[in-house]
Amino acid sequence: MSEDDRTAVLVSDIDKARRTLGELRESLRGAIDEDLPKLGRTQRAAILVAGILESYYTCAETAFLRISQFFENHLRPDRWHRELLERMTLEVEGVRPRVLSDITYSDLSDLMQFRHFKR
Repeated sequence: MSEDDRTAVLVSDIDKARRTLGELRESLRGAIDEDLPKLGRTQRAAILVAGILESYYTCAETAFLRISQFFENHLRPDRWHRELLERMTLEVEGVRPRVLSDITYSDLSDLMQFRHFKR
């Protein structure tokens, strides 16, 4: 596969992830605005919201992994989840721009911890 083809695949993967993240964000809004008032503070309501949050983080992490693989970043197996997220805060001069702001990194870090706790 040529470099241009690899780049096109990466761009498509990122576009798909962005669409999915938008859909999940809307699902979360719907759950909060519509479902939670009906369900109340129940275990089912918590499972609904937790599942959406877990899916959101997993989708974002998958996009980050695709970016990391494209630029041939090597992640240590013992802490690759954390290291991957940290790498997305780095601008690599002449290679790729920074993917995450400090604020987004912090929010996603909390979400990653939640996902690991949930699992």
